[in-house]
Amino acid sequence: MNDSQFFEWLSDKYKEGTARSRITNCRTVEQYEGNLDDHYRRDGGKLLIQRLSYTKNDERNNSPQKHNIPINGSIYNGTATLKQAVKLYFEFKSGAKTNEPKNRKRARTVTRTKKTDWPDWDHPDDNELYELIRLTAKYIKFLNPQIIEEIVKDNIKNQSAWSQKLENKNIDPEIYLWEKSPCAFPGVRRYAGSKEIAFFRKHTELSDKEINDAVRLDDNDFPKQIWSFIFRKNKFQKFGPKNYALAHLADHKEFNNRLFSEFEVKENKKSYKLFGLFTCPTNTAFIPTSLLRPTDFSPTIRGLLIARAHNLYGDFCNILPPWIKLNNEETVWKYSDFEWGDPVGEVENVKLFLEFRKETMNSILGN
Repeated sequence: MNDSQFFEWLSDKYKEGTARSRITNCRTVEQYEGNLDDHYRRDGGKLLIQRLSYTKNDERNNSPQKHNIPINGSIYNGTATLKQAVKLYFEFKSGAKTNEPKNRKRARTVTRTKKTDWPDWDHPDDNELYELIRLTAKYIKFLNPQIIEEIVKDNIKNQSAWSQKLENKNIDPEIYLWEKSPCAFPGVRRYAGSKEIAFFRKHTELSDKEINDAVRLDDNDFPKQIWSFIFRKNKFQKFGPKNYALAHLADHKEFNNRLFSEFEVKENKKSYKLFGLFTCPTNTAFIPTSLLRPTDFSPTIRGLLIARAHNLYGDFCNILPPWIKLNNEETVWKYSDFEWGDPVGEVENVKLFLEFRKETMNSILGN
């Protein structure tokens, strides 16, 4: 698969996160069904698309899937997501033009040099990624477990009052405050979609009813507040440690969430919203920017880091909501096989954060 050029093509049509998700979906298909370029050369990808077809009728009849890709959760939803990504890749390969205005005036003819594809360079396989993470795991920063434990204790103390206030605002408190939840700011989630982005940037207005399951929207500041208080004794101010970037380990957004492909859903709940993971400090780590955001592209690396977080914090908190657990397939690398750096941060500074959090929660939920 021509990752780099496909990403550029996707980026003209979708947001960066969506483009990266589509590439990850295609890589998953390649792992079990073979190289997508080979499929395209063979028959334009028609046979693979047929194998990735799974209808609502199939779902009602509990029919087996035609492809070899493991799907945990809904076969219909999981297969549809993979099929959509593969169709986009084949569209990219065909050079098809989409979303052009129907009545656009025809431009004058211009002679252009014929474009050629970028070279299809090799990318690291799982064994090479293993060696990469083996060498760099010690540089990935997780917070001191004692800090997380203090947040969990404070959540338990405030759970009843905060849950009631969330319910009063028609928000299911379990989205944020499951048992032993480490969520730092219950009720706060990342904005999603053009309307919410415009509202966050104060370009338009939205009513409370139009903001689903949240009392406050954020870009990416709230997850960094705990880190800033621990190391700077002050709230986050739009800059972080040099040459490091904050990474979320498990998806928290609703759109393009990889819940069904990377987790096992343990209960039949009405919704599987994971907004609470947005501000969970157990769901974040500071990663050297030289690693180029491996948590975006590699489910195996994400699984490894979640396993590391569970090892650090699992004795006193649930880093994931109780209705999901990580797939065994995503934890094929054992965290104990890697050399990890010591967790970071002084527990004494968590008091400053908890004071700030109390004021913030009173502001967004009401005293």
